[in-house]
Amino acid sequence: MDQQQNPPVKIEKRWDEVKDIGDYALFFDSHKAVYVSVKDHPECQRNCVYQEMKIYRLGFCLLLCDSQIKIYGDDWILPSNY
Repeated sequence: MDQQQNPPVKIEKRWDEVKDIGDYALFFDSHKAVYVSVKDHPECQRNCVYQEMKIYRLGFCLLLCDSQIKIYGDDWILPSNY
């Protein structure tokens, strides 16, 4: 019995501009990303992006929120599922 092969599926890759992520916060670094509800994590700011960075073994976080950038040292907190 011959097995039929499914034709390859073409996936379109694109970026969509997003101006507001609402009641969520996005965390990312060079390896992963996760978004969390600020209702479940009130320590996070809504509609904000947190980027973890490490330079020469120094860890810090860039917070991009309301068109402003803030820098935090080692004392910032990641959600537990990150």
